[in-house]
Amino acid sequence: MFDIGFWELLLIGAVGLIVIGPERLPTVATLAGQWVGRIRRYARHMNSEIRQELESEHLKQVLEEQNREMDSLRREVTDTRRQADDLMSEAERSWSRGEESSGHADGDAAPKRDSDTND
Repeated sequence: MFDIGFWELLLIGAVGLIVIGPERLPTVATLAGQWVGRIRRYARHMNSEIRQELESEHLKQVLEEQNREMDSLRREVTDTRRQADDLMSEAERSWSRGEESSGHADGDAAPKRDSDTND
């Protein structure tokens, strides 16, 4: 903020001693110290509020990004579920039509059993 060194403080004290006088200088110095303390506390408070606001803004952005990713995943899950339902419906329709009546998915004839060959 301000860079006030020893010589600047000495100059301010000398001018204050001449202008204000030695009787009221301690009271004015105390009052000035209180004001400086209040200003510092206010600046610290404002700084912490700004940091909190920036952090909350960052968290809002992260949350929005997470929500977008979740929406994308929900769409993928919905599409996959729809495809699975379509496949199940197709399988049920083909089963009800009797396309798989032999009991084999690849359509080959049923293998002969040993009892069939003994005739």
